[in-house]
Amino acid sequence: IPVYTVYDGEATSDLRHRLPKATIVRYQGDSIMHQKLLIIDNQKIWIGSANMTKSSLNIHSNLVLEIDNKSLAEALTKRVKSMDESGNHSPLPHLKTTAGEQDLEFWVLPDDPQAVAKIIDLLRLAQKTIKVAMFTWTRADFAEELIAAKNRGVHVEVVIDRYSGNGASAKIVRLLLKNGVSVRLSVGSKLMHHKFAYIDDTLLISGSANWTLRAFTQNDDFFTILYPLTNRQKAKMDMIWNLVVKESEPVKK
Repeated sequence: IPVYTVYDGEATSDLRHRLPKATIVRYQGDSIMHQKLLIIDNQKIWIGSANMTKSSLNIHSNLVLEIDNKSLAEALTKRVKSMDESGNHSPLPHLKTTAGEQDLEFWVLPDDPQAVAKIIDLLRLAQKTIKVAMFTWTRADFAEELIAAKNRGVHVEVVIDRYSGNGASAKIVRLLLKNGVSVRLSVGSKLMHHKFAYIDDTLLISGSANWTLRAFTQNDDFFTILYPLTNRQKAKMDMIWNLVVKESEPVKK
């Protein structure tokens, strides 16, 4: 079975000796190859926040979606095979397809300049609830949208990884708290590595992209939008969110 792999050369040691028969591209561009993407038989796609490491799959908190869609798999495969070791690739604008009666959008970063506006639009359309679990968050524009949503009566909850919340994401934590948004930080030694927004219990934004400037302008990243969620998916997301909250604590002002 032919195997084609692209991996970030700074974050991962050389894979060539482990996969001697595979076609391997060691990405060494100026940005980070931050995608977490697996395509099987040009049909099944696994995408999400989990890296292919033991700790990521067995210890840290992550979310992965499996999508069975041949046309989407072929489009993503084509983009992956266009990537070279310097980080050059053929751009891919966002893709929209359906899965049963659901709409699915796939946004590749930094290829699509409308990605930021899309997320802002979705936050502005929220009517009841916004629940965000984010490993690293430095974008003030997304924070301002959550504050605006809270001010118009939307129930807003945020959980951030505690290491990030006390470091790179600290300014966002302070901004949200100052404006009355509920913020919690994860507890324990494992990473809260999620990158998702769960809106009105019916729409899910998730993927590999943290809410940072680099994720949307430099890194090789992506996010998906899935809606409306099925009852089974809602139950799963409710379970995940309850676990995220259980494994966190309110930020002390």
